[in-house]
Amino acid sequence: IDASSTATINALAMGGAGAGSKGVTASGALAGAGAGTTNLIQMDIDAHVSQSSTITSGGAFTIDATDVSQIVADAGGVAIAVAQGDTGTTGGLSVGIGVATNTLQNDTKAYINDSDVTGQSVQVQAQSPALTGDGQYRVDALALGGAVSASSGTALTGALAGAGAGATNTINNTTEASIRDNDTTDTAAYRVNATAGDVTVNAADHSSIRADAGGFSIGLARSGSGSAGSLSVGASVANNTIGSDTSLVTAYIHGYTVDATGAIDIDASSTATINALAMGGAG
Repeated sequence: IDASSTATINALAMGGAGAGSKGVTASGALAGAGAGTTNLIQMDIDAHVSQSSTITSGGAFTIDATDVSQIVADAGGVAIAVAQGDTGTTGGLSVGIGVATNTLQNDTKAYINDSDVTGQSVQVQAQSPALTGDGQYRVDALALGGAVSASSGTALTGALAGAGAGATNTINNTTEASIRDNDTTDTAAYRVNATAGDVTVNAADHSSIRADAGGFSIGLARSGSGSAGSLSVGASVANNTIGSDTSLVTAYIHGYTVDATGAIDIDASSTATINALAMGGAG
């Protein structure tokens, strides 16, 4: 009995803006660009035997619930402003912003409930396995913001540039494997029997996040005879969370008679991984 999710989101958001001006007297250029992507995968992956069922298998009996859903999201905003003035005040302003917000929130459950199961071996497994290869991260996000502002004149000249990038990623999964009797009023004695092997109850979550964020800006100002000034700001933030108080990895047997000619193994494991890089630069 198998249930699996291979839901995948690939998102790309880009914004660009450019402005230029040239005047004999006062001259100014303004440019702003922003891009954002918000993505959510939320579902139940459920494989089970229930409702007082009786199952007998001549071979191995397996219940497997697997979550391999993934989000890949990139966002970038770039703005360029250029102004030139011959005799008057000259100014340029540019702002670039990129934001990526991603949430992965799945419930993955495999269980035997209020039923009798017999097989040579019995395995109940719920897993969010580690991915391999280039796309090895469950959430992979990139956010970039860039801004360039340049002005040139003979009088008062100024250039302002600001860039920001933010990546916020959350994985809040629940993974459960169990053999359980949930009906406290039922007097029936349910049984799981492995006639030639092991009984295994396994829950595993190997969630992973990679987040890169960068904000870069450049401001240039030149004046032939008057005052000149430039200001540039670059900032980036990466916030990443795996798990919360309600995000659990559990494996258990409750209220059952379990027989096995081999081992009875109950195992729950989690190997959460976060790789994050945040960069900000200004010149």
